[in-house]
Amino acid sequence: MDSKAGDISLQNVDSDDKNSAIIQKRLNKVIDTNIDNDKDVLEALKELSIFFTENTLISRRNLRSQIEKRSLSINEDFVSAFRKVKETLDSMHEDVLEMNNAVSSMTTQLQNTKAQTHQLIQQTTKLQAESDKISMKQKISEAFIREFQLTETELNILRNSNEISMSFFNVLDRVETINQSCKLLMQGGHETCALDIQQQMTLYKETGLDKIYRWCQIHCKDIESPDMRILLAKSMACLQEHGVLFSYILAEYCTCRRAILVRLFINALTCGNNAIETHAYDVRRYTGDMLGWLHATIPQEKTYLLALLKLCTRTNTDQVLSESLANISEGVTNPLRVRIEKILTSNTSPIVLYTVTSLLRHYRKPHHSVK
Repeated sequence: MDSKAGDISLQNVDSDDKNSAIIQKRLNKVIDTNIDNDKDVLEALKELSIFFTENTLISRRNLRSQIEKRSLSINEDFVSAFRKVKETLDSMHEDVLEMNNAVSSMTTQLQNTKAQTHQLIQQTTKLQAESDKISMKQKISEAFIREFQLTETELNILRNSNEISMSFFNVLDRVETINQSCKLLMQGGHETCALDIQQQMTLYKETGLDKIYRWCQIHCKDIESPDMRILLAKSMACLQEHGVLFSYILAEYCTCRRAILVRLFINALTCGNNAIETHAYDVRRYTGDMLGWLHATIPQEKTYLLALLKLCTRTNTDQVLSESLANISEGVTNPLRVRIEKILTSNTSPIVLYTVTSLLRHYRKPHHSVK
């Protein structure tokens, strides 16, 4: 028994020696370790100093449990932090899913909208093409109206104005231009339209000619005015296509001028201190003054007639001029004849008769005819 106890005691001693050697070895290793260069150890010691504040036996015994508790607390904090991260990620996942659903819905709507827009674009293109056609038709219609119709202003000038001006004749010229254009319209195969327009223009022309006729009846006596002379010439040029109206106005003009010429002749004979009849006692002078006055006055009437007929290119102006001048001069033949006959019947002297005859022959020579 004693030997066994001794053996056990020796074994314990050997075991303690071994443990002491191991501890000594570890201590030596720890002592030999250069802690200043080991960052992990420094960080661990720094963390350990936070909760290991007293170096007592109890503290050393509880160090392991405190470290484990500390580790557990850190892990719990880590788990708690990651739980929040997970919840945030789950929320983000749900948001992403919602966004994905929204994007899918928007994609579907865009596709539907694209299909509808495609139809709308086709309809818009079709409507635009129709609009272009309508716009082109409108432009053609407006151009046609400008070419073949009178404007409101022109119609007012033609219908409503009581006076005649150059604008009025411009409107009549436009009516004639439209009539000529209708011939081209007929050649293009638009006979019905051209005939309707021609009929309308004919009515406008008749309205204008009727207005010219009535205006000339009133103002033909004003040929001495330069402004009226131009308008009367334009009026006669318009009336020359209608022979009856042209003849009526020409007859009216001759009547007016004949009356004016007779009045002027009578005034020259009887009015003023230098009246021709104040020298009636001198047969030669008396007869010469009467014939000389007529010789000086009648050419002016020819000038007026030429001005009146200068635009009448479709009329035999020479014949009309000769007949009209004879008509105007006819008014003074009776007063002249009465006075010449009185001279001839009241004087039987051959000298007087010869003198009067010579004067009459002198003014009947071709070089004394009205030029």
